[in-house]
Amino acid sequence: MRIRRWIYGVIGLGVLVAIAAAVGFYGRWGRKAPEGPQASPGLHAGHGAGPTAPGERKILYWYDPMHPWIRSDKPGKAPDCGMDLVPKYADEAGPGEAPGAVYISPARQQLIGVRTGPVVRRPVRKVLRTVGIVAVDETLIHHIHTRISGWVRHVYVSFAGQFVQKGQPVLDIYSPDVLATEQEYVLALRLRDSLQDADPEARRQAEQAVRDAVQRLRLWDIPPDEIDRLERTRQPAEVVHIRTDMTGYVMDLNVRHGMYVTPEMEIYKIADLRRVWVQIVVYESDLEFVQVGQPVRVTARSYPDRAWTGVVDYVYPDVDPQTRTVKVRLSLPNPGYVLKPGMYVDAELQRDLGERLVVPAEAVIDTGVRQYVFVVREGHYFEPRPIRTGARVEDGYVVLEGLQEGDVVVTSAQFLIDSESQLKAALEAFTAHGEHGR
Repeated sequence: MRIRRWIYGVIGLGVLVAIAAAVGFYGRWGRKAPEGPQASPGLHAGHGAGPTAPGERKILYWYDPMHPWIRSDKPGKAPDCGMDLVPKYADEAGPGEAPGAVYISPARQQLIGVRTGPVVRRPVRKVLRTVGIVAVDETLIHHIHTRISGWVRHVYVSFAGQFVQKGQPVLDIYSPDVLATEQEYVLALRLRDSLQDADPEARRQAEQAVRDAVQRLRLWDIPPDEIDRLERTRQPAEVVHIRTDMTGYVMDLNVRHGMYVTPEMEIYKIADLRRVWVQIVVYESDLEFVQVGQPVRVTARSYPDRAWTGVVDYVYPDVDPQTRTVKVRLSLPNPGYVLKPGMYVDAELQRDLGERLVVPAEAVIDTGVRQYVFVVREGHYFEPRPIRTGARVEDGYVVLEGLQEGDVVVTSAQFLIDSESQLKAALEAFTAHGEHGR
């Protein structure tokens, strides 16, 4: 479809150039008009019209009623058909007098496929669509260290990526220091039991010895259930079970069977993926539509029938100098651990902008320096109108200036109209220069 429109545009522009050249050549150098000067296509209003007597209507120029774009500064006959030129009075100046305005007959409008659309005021919203990468929520990463020194007797979690539950043992450590403390606790319990009938001071000291032993075990991070077991069985354990205090996935481990571990060593790194981050990027020109706390809809191609709702958690303070984008962090729940770190996702942010004046997007011609549209005027004229637009919203642009509610603009074939408008302006400038040079 685009190729066909381009071909039609090229053909139309070539025909227009050929007609304009033929008309200009014939009008200037062809047969002489029977009476009066020949018509001059595209003469600017007011050139050579001559002074008017008081009370008379001011004549801007003479034109061919069959071909309004053929004009002259004097009465005469049209060079193409021989019809008498008619005057255009100042009080009759209409939409065709706007700079660059072109006349297109209804039949030709249908031929080149002219379509129009209104400029309306309506509630709009800005929709930003971008891509992102799932990442681990760094606030939900847990590092497991042991408070004791000793030798690893058994490893229950032996590879990265393994899922662990809160309270699950991950390894066993033989620690002479912990074993000695447990033995002291057992001896303190037996001493306390043997002094039930002793004087109060002896019983108080025995109770204090028990409390001191329990406190040392707690400092070794021995869990309460293990201390209760010691009190019941009076049997010290040969190894200490190291357990995880959160549910998640093992991201890294630095322990193997037989190793000697110390408190400063990181044994495991575990990430809770019940909530994840998504790192997205937005263009700096769209930053005004992003704010912390804004809801976001996230989808993944791996699960086309599912969607997740999160919020903008953080907007990074710097702009990438190469891509002119800004990183934005999203936070969203991840039930069932479906979203995996590193996964690509699509994100959609929406921002209500209230009621705004909107012009159809396909109507705007953007040269990179300026923007303009063709406004439909009465009498089948099309006027180029410079405008200034704001945000792109759904199927249009927010209008900042240049248009009013109710204006009708061209939404299709405007590039053909633009070509004719520019050709007309060039011919007018050329003709005006020639008239002044006589």
